[in-house]
Amino acid sequence: MSGKGAYLFRRVLMVAPVVFGVATIAFALMYLLPGDPASAMLARSGASAEQIAELRADMGLDSPFFIQYFHYIGNLLQGDLGRSIVSQEPVATLLWSRLPTTLELVFAALFIAVPIGAWLGVAAAINKDSWVDRAIIVLSSIGVSMPSFWLALMFILLFSVWLGWFPAFGAGGLAHLVLPAGVMAFGAVGTIARTARTSMLDVLKQDYIRTAWAKGLTRRMVLYKHALRNALIPIITIVGLQFGWLVSGSVIIESVFSRQGIGQLLLSSIIERDFPVVQGAILISALMYVLLNLLVDIIYAAVDPQISYE
Repeated sequence: MSGKGAYLFRRVLMVAPVVFGVATIAFALMYLLPGDPASAMLARSGASAEQIAELRADMGLDSPFFIQYFHYIGNLLQGDLGRSIVSQEPVATLLWSRLPTTLELVFAALFIAVPIGAWLGVAAAINKDSWVDRAIIVLSSIGVSMPSFWLALMFILLFSVWLGWFPAFGAGGLAHLVLPAGVMAFGAVGTIARTARTSMLDVLKQDYIRTAWAKGLTRRMVLYKHALRNALIPIITIVGLQFGWLVSGSVIIESVFSRQGIGQLLLSSIIERDFPVVQGAILISALMYVLLNLLVDIIYAAVDPQISYE
């Protein structure tokens, strides 16, 4: 097996222990929280302490930590994430029905943020210390520091209430996607732009770039064929990290815009103490993040063949 193939094979093998670790942490956190599924299920019915204790015994919640843990992992290996306390539906079914909405939002935000952020970062680097550079730095700082929930409310007020351009709530088409994806992309643009600027400035200082200028290559050839290609690795890395940020940020954005995704489901499940759904949502979010970072590693191999994979 080639060096690249062996490296990617090792990265695929690392997915399982990472997901296993996330599942362990999620279970431990739910175990340590006050209350349990039995109490949550009977809380609204005014059940007595004896009835709650009987249900806890039926559900195996009176067993020691490790017994419950191994039972949870055993079910997990069979694809059983449990049942929702509130709706009594299988957690896997609930998450699967919400997953497309969340992925649609996250990838729409990346589709907006990556080209705009990379373009701004490259423009700032090319025009270093000019008014263009300073303006982009200021805009990037604003994007990174802007609270997403406040920006979401401002977007709704401006583009939905005042201008009436886009619907504010729900899902159902491209028009419903513009505002939430725009809000999520706003902060990501700032982070990507700052990373692209720093990476591009480092590359422009290299000897091979000066050699390219000395050979009389056109500005477009030097900047976009030689410099940008070698500046892509940090940009690709930050895009992978931004995916995780966007998935976690979807909890707030989906709630503000009333989009029925995993983030909104996670928040409502936390409020309702629906422990199995919370565990399942954490696990699925972590799995998406790990898989995208695996994709980032594969892209590394295509972008820069000189990377060492030993």
